[in-house]
Amino acid sequence: MCSSMEDVEGLLKVSKLNDDDFQVLLPQVLEKILERQEDDLIATLEGTGIDRTTTGTSSDVNNLNRDYKHAFAALSTLILEIVKSGAKIDLDAENEDTEISKILRDSPISMAPDRIASIFEAIGRESLDLEKRLCECSNTLNFDKVVDVQWRMDYQIRSSITGKLNEPVYYVKLKTLNEKNKPGPDATFQCSLQQLEDLVQQLQDAQKQVERILTN
Repeated sequence: MCSSMEDVEGLLKVSKLNDDDFQVLLPQVLEKILERQEDDLIATLEGTGIDRTTTGTSSDVNNLNRDYKHAFAALSTLILEIVKSGAKIDLDAENEDTEISKILRDSPISMAPDRIASIFEAIGRESLDLEKRLCECSNTLNFDKVVDVQWRMDYQIRSSITGKLNEPVYYVKLKTLNEKNKPGPDATFQCSLQQLEDLVQQLQDAQKQVERILTN
């Protein structure tokens, strides 16, 4: 969530939209994600009904168009991130306890609570279709498949940065197959016990999320 300055800047533009513009933009983003309309992004923005008239120069108009496209992209990314994370969608509350809503409320985005609630409510109404769409998109990507895991544990006594450690470190290698069922590149990394436990927990959460989508 908000993995780059571009994400933050885009959500800041969403936050600064007036209420009428936001209420037009939000359903347009959902329609585009769910592929209920075939027009491209520029055509989508031209058809939103948002009043983008200006008395400034052509450069001002171009900057304004870029701002709306940036807001459109950022809101799309946010919605997909919420769906992907499996954040609890509560139509009767403002989701103040979710990590994503805290990020949106805090500086520098500082999005209004009612606007955050509107986003969660809109996602809640389309949650099943959004989950299916996200699953469809994932199925079209030809990622290598993980077919085996190898690991070993070493004991790290000291670190050149932190000094004395006396803690285990895990070296993990993921064996993969590509789309032609031929060996792909190994993915290797090292991690602490806490990081390994976090990884296992996230994989278990991902498995439950996939199972929930498939049963629906």
